[in-house]
Amino acid sequence: MHDNLMEIMWSTGHLSGSNAEYVEGLYEKYLSEPSSIPQQWRDFFQSLPAANGSNAQEVSHAEIKKDFEALGKFSRYKQVLSNDAVVNSEHESKQVQVLQLISSYRVGGHQKARLDPLSLMHRERVPDLQLEFHDLSPIDSSTIFQTGSLFFKKN
Repeated sequence: MHDNLMEIMWSTGHLSGSNAEYVEGLYEKYLSEPSSIPQQWRDFFQSLPAANGSNAQEVSHAEIKKDFEALGKFSRYKQVLSNDAVVNSEHESKQVQVLQLISSYRVGGHQKARLDPLSLMHRERVPDLQLEFHDLSPIDSSTIFQTGSLFFKKN
């Protein structure tokens, strides 16, 4: 049995490893124009069994790859690139940043609150409670954002 396995490996060694790309290229040429490859290879490719026992002609794999690459480059959906869409996108981005700022105040607002009326306690600057940290500016305070309910629900 060991000798048979070695014979199989020797007889198919040209189909694997670093030769695979070369053999695939020959097979592609065989499918498109059989006379363009040496007779030995034509005989070999003709001797291969049909896939799934089908008698149908083999289709070029290169063509299938090209078709899939083309499908991947185009979206089924039409993209909207109007100025309104860009403005709305920027507003939506700011909307998220406002909600993140609100969340930061809910978690760490006590660190900025003035709880010491005599100002005896030193307060460190808390970065995530600043507008700039969330890519907001004082100009954004004149914009109306949807914040939903700012109250916690009672259980």
